[in-house]
Amino acid sequence: MMEGLNKVASKTWWRHRQIVVCAVVATALFGGQAQATEKGLTQWAQGVQTIVPAILPPPGDTEFYSYLQYYSADRFNDSHGDPAISDFKANIIGAAQRVVHTWKPTLGGWNLSSGVMLAEANVKLEAAGVRSNYTGLTYIYITPLYLTRNTKTLHLLAGPGVYLPLGPYNKNRLANSTNNYTSFGLEIAATWMPNERVEISNETNFTVNGTNPDTHYRSGTYMISDFGLNFAPIKNPKWWAGVNGFYTKQFTDDTIRGAKVGDGFRLEHFAIGPQVMYYATPAVAYALKYQHEFIAHNGPQGDRFWFEVVVPLGHSGSK
Repeated sequence: MMEGLNKVASKTWWRHRQIVVCAVVATALFGGQAQATEKGLTQWAQGVQTIVPAILPPPGDTEFYSYLQYYSADRFNDSHGDPAISDFKANIIGAAQRVVHTWKPTLGGWNLSSGVMLAEANVKLEAAGVRSNYTGLTYIYITPLYLTRNTKTLHLLAGPGVYLPLGPYNKNRLANSTNNYTSFGLEIAATWMPNERVEISNETNFTVNGTNPDTHYRSGTYMISDFGLNFAPIKNPKWWAGVNGFYTKQFTDDTIRGAKVGDGFRLEHFAIGPQVMYYATPAVAYALKYQHEFIAHNGPQGDRFWFEVVVPLGHSGSK
């Protein structure tokens, strides 16, 4: 029985590889980052949390975060990092809006925060002579409870989240803006600021995926680890600059109706690049980032450009 399922899964995978794989790329920005999942996409946007990820609004405050990403890739790699799809091109504009509120009650020195994020994408894909363009919603990401702890130099964060797919999905369309399945995540972050001119941060997101009901494809469990090392050239700084990037690793195989897809189609990505930030106030900031993907297995390989903004809502408070 299992052998028969494996054969069916293998045939299905190879028949649709050049289309299905690309469709996942559509979600590669926010809500389906074509990595380590169907078509190589992930729900969490790789490389998004490279600047003070463990610092949320102070108790009683609400903040708004805006993320804009442009992703361009001209190859889709196999398990060995070699091109797997002929004439592959992807150009994706992803956007997300996030609101986080920190509650006034605390829990033994830990702050309690809740948040919600809405993501959208415009996806342009080309593979093996087929072209597709689609714009739509990606997902809503709900984080019911973050726990954060802040000291003078060290900030810690942990919290679960759930990705709920939005927008229409067509399994026969090359480009889709959504991955079309629910996922569950866990964020763990740390920000260390040994002095007022140095910031070292990491956020690691673990994601367990559900099954796409239209394709019966289930992407494997993966982690995305974002990092940033930032420095301010002067005292009491407004301008910061540094290095940022991410490492993505899939731990379990992709499956179709429980049968492994090919060799497991496990995603692996590594990217690094520069970033610059401007703090208009302690709670209002702007960032520009670039990330080049040096390693890409079972997913697209390209370049990411980011513009990020954070502003307070309601009464402001120092971060």
